[in-house]
Amino acid sequence: MCGNLITQPLQAIGLLPEPPKPPKVEQIAPPPQQAPAMSDPAVARAQNRERARLAAARGRQSTILTSPQGTTSVSPTAPVKTLLGS
Repeated sequence: MCGNLITQPLQAIGLLPEPPKPPKVEQIAPPPQQAPAMSDPAVARAQNRERARLAAARGRQSTILTSPQGTTSVSPTAPVKTLLGS
């Protein structure tokens, strides 16, 4: 409010030019499409296929139960460094 009390009289007598108007912005990209709902059967099938694929990639070792301390070994899918000749 206080800024208008100062700028309006200065603009009226020509000491302070009026600020330029902002340019009009055209819409460049169309609005995003709505993502499929999680309840969509196709989405559920894709999630189940991915879950099964990852379980198969881990192999049988991922089905062995662990102790109360949890697993202490390296993940079966992580690369393991080995020394040559050992």
